[in-house]
Parts: sequence; structure tokens; C-alpha cells
Amino acid sequence: MKTETDTSIDTQLLRKMQLRMVEILVAIDDICRRHKLRYAIAYGTLLGAVRHKGFIPWDDDCDIFMPRADYEKFAEVAITELPKNMFLQDRKTDPKYPQYKKSTPPKVRLRDTKVVAVDEKEEEQYCQGIFVDIFIGDFYPSFVLPLIKFLKIDWNRRRYAKGTLKRVLYNIAITIPVVVHKIFKMLFFRCCDFWRKNERLPYIGWEARLCDVKFVHRACLWFPTKEEGIFEGRCFPVPNDSEALLRDWYGDYMTPTPPEDRHPHFRAIIKV
Repeated sequence: MKTETDTSIDTQLLRKMQLRMVEILVAIDDICRRHKLRYAIAYGTLLGAVRHKGFIPWDDDCDIFMPRADYEKFAEVAITELPKNMFLQDRKTDPKYPQYKKSTPPKVRLRDTKVVAVDEKEEEQYCQGIFVDIFIGDFYPSFVLPLIKFLKIDWNRRRYAKGTLKRVLYNIAITIPVVVHKIFKMLFFRCCDFWRKNERLPYIGWEARLCDVKFVHRACLWFPTKEEGIFEGRCFPVPNDSEALLRDWYGDYMTPTPPEDRHPHFRAIIKV
């Protein structure tokens, strides 16, 4: 289950950061409306819209979800249509950006600001400005859910001490399953290239090959979107069935998680 985030950063500073993220979200929304591109606020941002009509008070990031075809068009026009103090960050615009590390999504960043994520160093070589994450939606066939569960099996050889008979016997026993697993994974990666933009397929999710099944849903739960997401005083597109998605991610989503189960995305807000 996804968890809500908490932060020990000064609440006034956090609020300033949240409002800067709204600036980015508005800029993205303007471009998407102008070019008729589909997207929806997602994950903790969607939860905030439903439960708080804005940011969860302690939340420190902002997420949207966009089908790949729409994202590729957005990437083309964002170069010239985003405000000058913003840019779309991916490996093309910022070569040092670790987009493919841990399924890191592209972002729209604010220039001349700086935040440091919990898994980052302050002196990273890529831009660390305040941002909105763009999770790219790819399409998948109906058998993708059990396939993802199979692909995520961890054939943990470390369960038995190295050099022991149990370790040797275990390695022999799993030889065929591991080979089959690798073949299926290779085929899945190849097939993903053909599936990504096929909107006739019933499921959509972001980086399904790296994430668990909670990030893959029937496409009809996401699109077409609804224009009823009030977030920080503005109306943004929300998924077609926000309740079903939130229930899958958070369970009893209207009840805030206890403080000890909240985890921050950032360890420092340096410049807003």
C-alpha cells in the first residue's frame, strides 16, 4: 500500500514549496488544455484533492499521470510553451538526470529553486529545483497482472549460507525456473514496446515492469477524466473513478495514516 508522506521541515517553508508546485501544475494544465492532452492528478495529490481540497497538510510532492502518447506531445511543446522559469527534465534536457534509476519519472522543474530528496545528495550534477512528477501511462493486455507478479519473484539464493549443501541443492532446484523467468522477462520487455501506445488494450500503468500491480489498473478507471478535482482553489482533471484508485492505493483513504507511518520525500528545502 502506498503511504502518505510527512516531513520534519518547517511548515511555513513547506507551504511555500507547495504553492510553488501549484504554479507548475497550473502551467502544465494550461498546455494540456491548449493541446487537448489527457492527464489527471494522481496518487497523494489526488488524495489531497479528495480529502483536503488541496495538498495533504504534510505532503511534500505533486504527481500527475499522463498516457505516453500525450506525454510525447507534451514533451515536444513544453520546450517552448512552459514559462521561462520552468523546464521539462528528462535525460534529453538534463543528461545527468537519473531518469531510469528506480523508475524515476520525468519532471517539470522550477529553475532557481532547490530541494534535496531523501535519496539524493545536495551536490548532485542535475537540476534539483521544485518539481511536479509526470508518471507516464503505458497500455497492457489483461494478463499483465499475473505476469507482473511472476516477474517480481525474487529467487533469493541468500536464504541458505554460501557453501552449504542446502545452498547447492537449492541452486540446482531453481535452475529451470530461473531460466524460464529470465526468458519471460526478456519477452515482456520486448512486448512492452509494442503495447505502450495501443489504447485498445484494457490496462494502463506506469513502468509496470518495475512496479507492483497496485500501479496497473483498468484504463477506464483513469480515462476519460472528470473535471471535478478542486485542488488549492483550482479545478484540475481527476481520474474517471478516483474512489476505486484511492481505495486500491491507500485502503481507508479518508482516514489519515498515523504520523509514524508517514515518510518524507525530501530532507531539505534549500531555496523556494
